[in-house]
Amino acid sequence: MTDVTDIAALAVEPAASAASNEELTEALAGVRRRSQLVVTERWLMVAGAVMMPLGVAFTLLGWYGAAHTTRLFEQVPYLVSGGILGLGLIVIGGACYFGYWVSRQVGNQREMLDTLVRIEERLSAGVAAATDNGDAGGSRGGPPLYATKTGTMYHRADCPVVLNRPSSELRTVRAGEKGLTPCRICDAPGTV
Repeated sequence: MTDVTDIAALAVEPAASAASNEELTEALAGVRRRSQLVVTERWLMVAGAVMMPLGVAFTLLGWYGAAHTTRLFEQVPYLVSGGILGLGLIVIGGACYFGYWVSRQVGNQREMLDTLVRIEERLSAGVAAATDNGDAGGSRGGPPLYATKTGTMYHRADCPVVLNRPSSELRTVRAGEKGLTPCRICDAPGTV
């Protein structure tokens, strides 16, 4: 048998779900209606795809009509209605295609920029974490960094500057040590 509290809970649930359904319906009604036409990439592509062939067709029809009459006053309407209108549609269709291409380029640039920002954030977070731990290159756990005896730059072990030098000419250093700058050839750790 069911308990009285279960029946009361069931009686409350439909009212709550009806209220949430009404809220959802109101929210979705605003999404369905747009107050203005938004020009999107697709509309630009469709407009260009329709206008350019239509312009070519009007131009050909205007030429065909004007070519089949010898009287100038009969050729002018064909020139105006077919030639100029067709040429205008070709130019406007080409501009729509150009707008479509530009919007695609902008979208691609934004994607690349977002990717680069994410990469930069990850790199800076990693460098900040390593610096906070005192674990920037040359210290415990990091790759060893070297400098020449009188040098002011630190290098990775595989850097061509220190690769073939004897160990007597090198000293082990830490990234960020006072008076030392990172090598621009090997891109030693600690540089951003």
